[in-house]
Amino acid sequence: MWVGALALLAALLLVGIGAAPLIDRDEPAYAEAAREMLARHDWVATWFNDQPWFDKPPLVFWAAMVSYSALGVNETAARLPVALFGIGGVLAVYWLGRRLRGARAGALSAGILATSLLYLGLSRAVLLDVPFTACFTLAMGALVASLREPQRARWPLLAGAALGLAVLAKSPAAVVLFAIILAAAAVPRRSPARVRPLRWTLTALACLAVVAPWYAAMAVRFPHTFLSQFLVAGNLGRFARAEHSRSMAPYYYLPIIIAGFLPWTAMLPGALRAAWRERRGASIPLWWAALTFIFFSVAQSKLPGYILPAFPALALLVGLNLDRRIEGRDDNAFYRDVCWAAGLTLFFAAAGLTYAMMKQPQYVLGAPVLACLAGLPLALGMWRQGRAAAAAAWTAALVVIVAAIAGYGLLPAAAQGNTCKELAQRIGGQGPPRRIYLVNANPLDDPSLLFYTRQPVIPLSPVHIPPPRPGDAFVVEGTMPPYWYALVGAHGGAPLRRRVAAEGRLSLWLRAPMPQRAPPHLPAGREKAVISPPGGPPANPT
Repeated sequence: MWVGALALLAALLLVGIGAAPLIDRDEPAYAEAAREMLARHDWVATWFNDQPWFDKPPLVFWAAMVSYSALGVNETAARLPVALFGIGGVLAVYWLGRRLRGARAGALSAGILATSLLYLGLSRAVLLDVPFTACFTLAMGALVASLREPQRARWPLLAGAALGLAVLAKSPAAVVLFAIILAAAAVPRRSPARVRPLRWTLTALACLAVVAPWYAAMAVRFPHTFLSQFLVAGNLGRFARAEHSRSMAPYYYLPIIIAGFLPWTAMLPGALRAAWRERRGASIPLWWAALTFIFFSVAQSKLPGYILPAFPALALLVGLNLDRRIEGRDDNAFYRDVCWAAGLTLFFAAAGLTYAMMKQPQYVLGAPVLACLAGLPLALGMWRQGRAAAAAAWTAALVVIVAAIAGYGLLPAAAQGNTCKELAQRIGGQGPPRRIYLVNANPLDDPSLLFYTRQPVIPLSPVHIPPPRPGDAFVVEGTMPPYWYALVGAHGGAPLRRRVAAEGRLSLWLRAPMPQRAPPHLPAGREKAVISPPGGPPANPT
């Protein structure tokens, strides 16, 4: 049974992970950073566009470097480490649920997390939220084990090591959040053994042992920039000020939880009520979910993936509540939860299909994914009725369908207009370019251009355009200056365009063979780019 469950989990998170191009912005930025580190054989400093990059810590980049070494530099190798972290997070939730209530509760909680929409989607992308969440979940499991077995020193040590990995995966916020949850959930307990400072000193020391070598190496290597750019600007700055163009409302994450926890969203209210009534048995998941929501809601910079560390706690709350109802033979409440979960998910599927058909047809395949996920609560109903074989077959079929649609349909469709892979292929169509100029744009806005061309780009302002040499490539975002019409596309004269974040476009311009009738002062047959004066374009612009 467990072999089959692991196979389904692997299929859900691994099937088709390399079928879609890397999607701008974050995916190719992290993949490119790992590629440049591997090319330099540098396992300490992170690099992007041939420059030191102090934006993120290196754990995921290290994993991607190992993956590149084994599988080559491609989409599958880039996404595989995150998918494996996703599997590890699900296994950590199973372990934690088993310690809290038993194997059945652990299995239910793990299945709920693995099939929740946001966790499933982010586990198939080169993003840091899933590795951070998986390591933090392991630390929370060690916290629960430590509170239940206070005499064993291994649990505080494991918690510290897992926290250190979470810090190296994304952010020191893991330590702050862990301390807040520990203070809220553990300190009020009456047993003095559970709140001895020495035990949690071991956690701090283990965390430092994991984190300190990289921080020290970076501080020595970049003494004037690392601490200010990474710790101050990259972490404290993002907490204190809004970095992204998002609503800063306190309820920002509520709709993300509602949609991202599908198909299990309808079970959340009952699970939260039950956890509040039985706070002693579910205090850690309850505090974990609530304080994570508050912590990231207070932070000024907000992105949908930031709330993902709350999802293991929510999965545990729902899984523990379902296990209580099965144990208490409360079939009416059980089937009511199942029906509500399936019905709400189908409603979102229909609404999503309608919206996609009217506004964004490339996302129309999201509706069948949601419809299949709506069938997972029904599998619980089959299992509850004693039809275990039918439930297993039904679940396996749904998992395979969801993985296939997501990997080979939905993600490639979402990548359309959000990746530079085709543009990079056009750039390299006649051999590697001498230089790639990116005009009117930041390399971090279009990092897939670097990943797929395998070389750095030179950002330029449109008023400082150097004379092009044979082999140069210019990639322009937005409206082109008039003299750009003189740079004729090398492939049929047709520039390649794509929309960037619903505004602007990227256009590719290469040096090309001369027209059939060359100017008198140029020998016929020579390849040269012609620049006309800024007064206007040539007669037949392309």
